[in-house]
Amino acid sequence: MLKRFLLFSCAVVLGLGFPVLSSVMAAESPAPAIVLGARVQQHLAWLEQSKELTLNQNDDISGSQTGLMSNSYFRAKFTSADKKVGAHVEIGLKSTVGYRHVYGWWKDGPFKLLAGNTDNWHGAAYWNNQKMGVSSSWDLKGWGKLWAPRRSQVQINWNQENWGVQFALEQAAGLGAPAGVDVYQPFPRASFSVQFNTKHFSTTPSLAFVRYDLEGMPPSGDDSLDVWAVILPLKFSFESWEVIGELHHGQNVGLGYSGYPSLAGPVLLSTSKYEDTTVTGGYLDLAYKLKSLTLALGLGFETFENDAWKNRLGYSDDTNTRKVVYLAFPYKLHRYLTLHPEIDFLDHGDNPVDGGDLGTEIMAGILFRFVF
Repeated sequence: MLKRFLLFSCAVVLGLGFPVLSSVMAAESPAPAIVLGARVQQHLAWLEQSKELTLNQNDDISGSQTGLMSNSYFRAKFTSADKKVGAHVEIGLKSTVGYRHVYGWWKDGPFKLLAGNTDNWHGAAYWNNQKMGVSSSWDLKGWGKLWAPRRSQVQINWNQENWGVQFALEQAAGLGAPAGVDVYQPFPRASFSVQFNTKHFSTTPSLAFVRYDLEGMPPSGDDSLDVWAVILPLKFSFESWEVIGELHHGQNVGLGYSGYPSLAGPVLLSTSKYEDTTVTGGYLDLAYKLKSLTLALGLGFETFENDAWKNRLGYSDDTNTRKVVYLAFPYKLHRYLTLHPEIDFLDHGDNPVDGGDLGTEIMAGILFRFVF
């Protein structure tokens, strides 16, 4: 009984004292601004996959899918009263709760320092209208769009009215190596981006590079591996039209970039040497807005090439090209609700191993997007 009385007394004191303490603190200095936000995305779709993509390998399959999209989130943004310091915390809501963006920043005039877990201009400057994420292509990542996912990093930004520069040092993706071999990066992955904006045009060319050093490889093997990429995204807008596109070229982008198959990674030969895989791709997204309705048509492609596939491993070909075409009709039903019907067609191309078909996918569905 005494224990309950003491707990109750503490609660009363804290309850009465907190408003007084808050008032005193508020009188001493302005409080920081806090803005909350949330996004809930639920899809309802039908997906057909050809037999090459099934487990049974003999029959095509077609079935319905419904679920909460893994990029649903709850977020909070904090900004100091003088608007010089802030923080962004975004929690992903899916089968398991995990963080997406967790970073802080300091700004002084055109200069901005950012540190934490997030993405950056290298791949994240513009986004297209492919949103369903039910088929193998989601936001065209790995199907025309090169995106380096969110990871721990330190950014330096310099922004003027119509242009900006960004340099980031980032945690590199892991590299699997033979047993007994240590892998490390002597320097973090580095990305450099330049952004230019006008009323009707925007572009953010960027490049990134990381070197993996390997200790313990045989004397005749490679002691390092490089991953790099160059991205040229473009955005045009005029009256009701908007065109977004991208071209990119890189090496071994299966390491550190989202949506890519194992074909996009390096090949480790029996000689303990790595054969680099080059990747070239891009996409075009054309959209026309009619009040609350947007009509969008897009296509994307990726080509993977490795000389070792045919010359050293005996494959039938040394390239693979895959393509996607989609239609989307986003309709803004409410300020905070958009209905997003979408149709996708994906062609995985030919298998470089034997020249056989890697399969096709057709997806049709609707995405319910609640964004606050």
